[in-house]
Amino acid sequence: MTEFVEAAINAPGDISFTYIIPEELKGRLSLFQRVIVPLGNRKAIAFVTGFPDSSPVANLKNVSSLFDPLPVLDKNLSGLAFWMAEEYASSLGMCLHTMLPDKLKVFPPSRGSFPDLPERFTDGSAVKVKNSVRSIELPRVKREAEYLDIIKRTAAAGGKTMIILPETDLISDFAVKIRAAGVLTVEANAKLPQGKQFLALTAMQGEGPLCVVASRQGLFLPVRDLRAVILEEENANSYRSDETPRFLARDVLVERAKRSGFDVILGSYLLSVDTRHRFPPEKSEFFSPGRITVVAFKNRFRMLSPLAVKPLEDAVKKGKNAVLITTRKGFATATFCDECGSVIRCGKCGIPLVQHKEDSTLRCGYCGIKSPIPESCPKCKGILLSGIGDGVERAEAEAAELMPGVRTARIDTEALKRKSDRAGAKAEFKLGSGRLAVGTHLAIAYLAGIDGGAAVISGIEHLMNRNDFRAVEQALSFVAKAADTAPVSAKLILQVRDGKNPVARAVQGGSVEEFMRMELAQRKELLYPPYSRLAFITLSGKTEEELKNFQHIFGLSLEKHNSSGVEILGPLELGKSFAGFRSQFLLRSQTGVGALIKAAKAELSRDKKFRAKMIDVNII
Repeated sequence: MTEFVEAAINAPGDISFTYIIPEELKGRLSLFQRVIVPLGNRKAIAFVTGFPDSSPVANLKNVSSLFDPLPVLDKNLSGLAFWMAEEYASSLGMCLHTMLPDKLKVFPPSRGSFPDLPERFTDGSAVKVKNSVRSIELPRVKREAEYLDIIKRTAAAGGKTMIILPETDLISDFAVKIRAAGVLTVEANAKLPQGKQFLALTAMQGEGPLCVVASRQGLFLPVRDLRAVILEEENANSYRSDETPRFLARDVLVERAKRSGFDVILGSYLLSVDTRHRFPPEKSEFFSPGRITVVAFKNRFRMLSPLAVKPLEDAVKKGKNAVLITTRKGFATATFCDECGSVIRCGKCGIPLVQHKEDSTLRCGYCGIKSPIPESCPKCKGILLSGIGDGVERAEAEAAELMPGVRTARIDTEALKRKSDRAGAKAEFKLGSGRLAVGTHLAIAYLAGIDGGAAVISGIEHLMNRNDFRAVEQALSFVAKAADTAPVSAKLILQVRDGKNPVARAVQGGSVEEFMRMELAQRKELLYPPYSRLAFITLSGKTEEELKNFQHIFGLSLEKHNSSGVEILGPLELGKSFAGFRSQFLLRSQTGVGALIKAAKAELSRDKKFRAKMIDVNII
């Protein structure tokens, strides 16, 4: 029996440490079980990743103690962690930590408190079949009917299913629907107390049919005899992690399914361009002509068109609720030329310049450059310049002016700072009548409470002109989510500056297929995903000099290890943030992006000066 154990810690450095197994722990350790180990002058939690026969390092320290009485991750899930570490250029320890259920990140499972916990968690289908990945594009009611049919059929066959939802607030309501269909259901999310989370884990490891209703963390929950997983609203922003490792839920789920042998169902009212390309929908039904009325309106002095305001006013007068949605907080996010249609952008960074009223300047959100608002368009010299991406405060002021006496509630993170405030405001709106909610994306949830009422969506030009190759697609998804949430009886109006923009054309004529073809053609020409992989690598330093030295060394390392011909762009200076100075490299290639970043990071980790440096990697 080996005397050594290899362990990975939850830290950015892709380094494993070797320890000696003390006598009292020999024969008690398993792969991917957590242990307490000495690390410098402190103790750390580490994952057991191997049992080497020997070690070239002298004077090794002992493992201090066990942290988990049993390993939580089985071979399928731990194998997925290795895949994630390579795919997203992250450390194995951070990937393993990410996969743990929230409460288990802090509290080990206790068999004394939960005697029904198994000797080892297992995951995946007991009936090994070739898994499939399917997608459906249907309105919410029809999607839910499809989901319930899959859940009931799987339960009748004795297997388990899981449905992953983009928002924790949706879990309880959907669990009620599944229980009403006669299927045993457990809920899993970070809000559950420790005891309930462990009881849910026990149920997932039990025998017999079950449906798990979970948040994004469901991607990594160990479920015995799991036959199918449904990813609802697969294109939701919440499915992309904003912490290292920056994974995409869909891709992780598809990879897990290959290893664990279950089917995947991807659902949404409007699938992402990438998903439609990789997994063409079996069923599609969206944006029937007439569902959304498009109103074109350009006015330097007014945000809202009379044609858009009238349906809101009519609905409120009839005692129905109405919603006005815009895309930004505060007051304009870009400056638009009414004569040539161009947006004034930063010459250095290429992103739209933000208009600030307090000092009449245009500013870049990346490099911080500031200049007075020009008197004419830099492109055509036209003098008709307008602010676009109008904020919710301006929308609220205009609504109050145009509809005096209407009870109005503002719905954004400034007005409703706490989640409890948001939940209370939404419940109050739904129970009331003749009310108008004016808000940002948070107000989309209020659309469920406008039966027979009306809603206006304004300001999508801001979304379309963001610094992202997916910006136009995401603007269409924003409108689609609103249409999917609102009752069929509600009147929907999309107010735009140009009635011929791609989003307006898609919703007006039901030509979503044409929109998707054009998006794919453009991405293929410019070598954007799904035809390549992009990696945004952000470096930071406390001072400009420190950052320049860091980016120089990292750039040399990228060039040194670039044997696959990956295109390396940058570094681009991102300016100063609360954490210091930042810059960014962009890597683009069909293959080899993750491997190149891993190689460059590994070289830097061997230098003590750079070992503790944070490198933020976002691969898409």
